[in-house]
Amino acid sequence: MFRYSKLIAAIFISASLTGCNSDSNTTLEELNKHRQIWESHNISDYEMQFTHTCNCLDEVTAPRIALVENNEVVSQVATRFGPSISIGTEGYGVDSNNNKALRPELVSVWTVDELFDLVALEESRADFLEVEYTEGLGYPTLIRVDRNEQVADDEYTITLDVIIPADQLSCAAWVVDDSLKLTIVDEDTYDPIGCGTTVTVSDEAGFTETFVNDAPSCEDDEKIAMLGDRNGFYHLTIEKAGYDTLVIEDFGIGRGMCGTRTRDQYFTLSPQ
Repeated sequence: MFRYSKLIAAIFISASLTGCNSDSNTTLEELNKHRQIWESHNISDYEMQFTHTCNCLDEVTAPRIALVENNEVVSQVATRFGPSISIGTEGYGVDSNNNKALRPELVSVWTVDELFDLVALEESRADFLEVEYTEGLGYPTLIRVDRNEQVADDEYTITLDVIIPADQLSCAAWVVDDSLKLTIVDEDTYDPIGCGTTVTVSDEAGFTETFVNDAPSCEDDEKIAMLGDRNGFYHLTIEKAGYDTLVIEDFGIGRGMCGTRTRDQYFTLSPQ
C-alpha cells in the first residue's frame, strides 16, 4: 500500500514516503501513477464500501455502500446508524435506520475517478493532505484532509474499505422477498403494536401500495412486509386507532449490484 502525506509549514514523515508543501510534484506523480493502474483495469461497474468522516449528519458519517454503473453512482445506502431495540418474545434486534438510501445529489458520494480528481483538487488548496492507495487496483483507500488548519471543523476523511467489480460479485445467494420490513412500536413503552396498523406507500410516479394488518392470526411483533423487490424514494403513512398518524417523506430504499437492499427497521407511534 502506498501512503503520501503533505503538511503545510512542516515536514510530515510517513512510513512509505516523506512529503511537504514544496514538493507537490510527488503527490501528482503518485496520483497519476495510481490513476493509470485503476484505468488499466477498465472497471466501470462496481460496488464500493466507504465511510466519510466529517462534522456532518449521522447518515453522512455512517458506513455506506455505493453502486456505480457506467462510471456513475446510481444508488447509495447508509448501512446502519441510530439505536437498535429488542422486540418481541424472541428479542430480535431492529434498527432505527437500516440500509437507508441517500440521494446522490443531496449527500456527497464519489466514484473512484472522482476521488482521484478530489485528491488533485485538495493537493492544490489544502493545508494538510494524506493519501493511501492500494497497489492492486490502484484506487485511493484513504484521503485525509484539513483544508485550513486555522479553521475548526473543516477536516474530513474518506476511507474506501473495498471495491467489488461487477464481474467478481456473486449473487447466487441473494434473495429479496420484500424490500420493506417494518416493526411498529409504542413510543412510550416500546411495546410492539403492529396489529390493526395500516401502512400506505406511494411514490412520485403514482405507485401506491397499502397493507392493512388486521388478519385474525396477527401478532403485534410480526414484521409488516411490503413492496416486493422495489427500490426508490417513497412517501410512507402509518395509521393505527388511538395513535397519531406518522408520515415519513423521502423514505429511501436502495439497490446493489445483485438487487434491492431490504430496509428492516422500526417506527414509533405516539399515543393520542
